Amino acid sequence: MGRVRHNFKKVSISRYIHGICPVCGKPANRQKTFWQTLNPLNTTLDGTIKTIAMIREELMLEADKWVINKEVIHARCEKQ
Repeated sequence: MGRVRHNFKKVSISRYIHGICPVCGKPANRQKTFWQTLNPLNTTLDGTIKTIAMIREELMLEADKWVINKEVIHARCEKQ
C-alpha cells in the first residue's frame, strides 16, 4: 500500500513592525507570517469547512493582535 500525499492550498498574511529596541536602543524590525491551510479538516465550531474569506478574517485578527502586543526587540537582545 503506497502513501497518499495531499497538497492543500496555504492561505497566509505577513505583518511587519519596526521601532526602537528597548534593550540596546537601536532600530529594530520584526516580521511574522500567519497561515492556515484550506482543507476539509479546517472547520468551524459547527463543523462547516472554512472558506478563504473566513480564514483571512481569522488571520487578520491574529496578526493585528500580534502587532499591538508586540514590543520590537532584536532577536539577539531577547536572548540576553
